[in-house]
Amino acid sequence: MSTNLMTRSVIIAAAAVFLSCEPPGETQLLHEVPGVEVVSLLTSDTTFGLSSIDSSALLPGDELSFVGTLVVNGVQHDAGQGIRTASFARAVITDKERPVVFNGRTWGYHGFDLGALLLNGAPMVRKPHIVTVPDTSLPIVLAGFEYNGPPDFVFDPERSYTWVADSINGTGVTIEAPGPLTVQSPVGGSVISRNEDLELRWTSDGDVVVIVSQLESPLNPKPVLYLRPSADKAAIVSAKVLQFLSPDQVYFFTFVRANRNEVRVVRRFFDMAVLVQAASVYNVVVVLR
Repeated sequence: MSTNLMTRSVIIAAAAVFLSCEPPGETQLLHEVPGVEVVSLLTSDTTFGLSSIDSSALLPGDELSFVGTLVVNGVQHDAGQGIRTASFARAVITDKERPVVFNGRTWGYHGFDLGALLLNGAPMVRKPHIVTVPDTSLPIVLAGFEYNGPPDFVFDPERSYTWVADSINGTGVTIEAPGPLTVQSPVGGSVISRNEDLELRWTSDGDVVVIVSQLESPLNPKPVLYLRPSADKAAIVSAKVLQFLSPDQVYFFTFVRANRNEVRVVRRFFDMAVLVQAASVYNVVVVLR
């Protein structure tokens, strides 16, 4: 897949490679039972990418592994009061030579200004790229730019999506969206016992992973577990795994059916990777007791 996306100082240079939805960054195999691989995300660098994990379906380590992300998702949200749907589109390519550093720690990077960026021919909305610095006197830093939208963007499953920066001629970056995803179990708004095995059931056209996040604040689901079922459309999470989760807390079970590609970016003689993702995302909100 040839592509030209960025400003004149950045050249996208090589073919796309299919990526599975792996838990990038530092992780730990927590438990493995027949049919489900369970990975703890608590050891990951969770200073990145936490604010929209239920919409972006990106793990914190994605920002560590890739110089940028181009994402389109269709999102469903079931908290027990009916299913809400939304469409999510975001593009950000960061400058690793311009980190946001506070108290000696890197919290993110400045986003490039890509000029006019089009998604399937419609202009995306340029906005400040926000880097969150929690528990400090400077909780939010405006660091360059990212792109949302287009404002009337509606995600359609099984459709191709192409990003093009009109400042550079080229064919752009294209990915095919997966089919729709629905979840039958668990049910949104339910109370789940940590002392009993939990059945997961879903319908999709391919492999699904599940990110379990604890809702620490209304806008901050913190990812704690990554589940990769080996079977299609059903799996059992044992009570031994659920015991690792804190009781009397709200959790998101984020089911993700994703197509992912990697494109290579060459800038100032550095060869860097950009993640391209189209996904069907289904969030189920439950309480564990």
